[in-house]
Amino acid sequence: FGIATTLRPLRFDVAGGAALQLHELGGSHGPQRTGGKTWDSAFVLAAWLAEHASDVRGRRVIELGSGTGLAGLSAAALGASATLTDEHPDVLALHATNIDANAATLADAGGRARSRRLRWGCASDIAGALGGGGRYDLCLGSDVVYFPGMHAELLGTMRALAARTLLAYP
Repeated sequence: FGIATTLRPLRFDVAGGAALQLHELGGSHGPQRTGGKTWDSAFVLAAWLAEHASDVRGRRVIELGSGTGLAGLSAAALGASATLTDEHPDVLALHATNIDANAATLADAGGRARSRRLRWGCASDIAGALGGGGRYDLCLGSDVVYFPGMHAELLGTMRALAARTLLAYP
């Protein structure tokens, strides 16, 4: 998609030892630096999901500020219908790459993933994410609380999208 990516194979015991492969954005600034890499909290969140697979299977899950999409893709690899979100076009393109790279793993688990733009606090983006399907069963976020000026928008978005939220932060 015109931006340098690096393949970073990640192995998680998400579905009988299935492996997720993730690309990361190359770059040292903007979304390439923050949204384009897999942060430690995403690994912790993905591991938690794998340990609680029965809480995820068959559920509608949305991941906020998905970055590479590790948490959302892990949920999909456990049989969830996952929506990866971000506001940056480069990161949304990265989602598409990572969803495609893991399509067989997700299909084998009965899960699916999609990506969409979501700006925290934006009513039209929130309505679009809900898509007429009602609230999500679970909202995920890893390393999304590092900008205190965005906490009100983040909290409002989480409340609008799902009754249950799981956040990971170092």
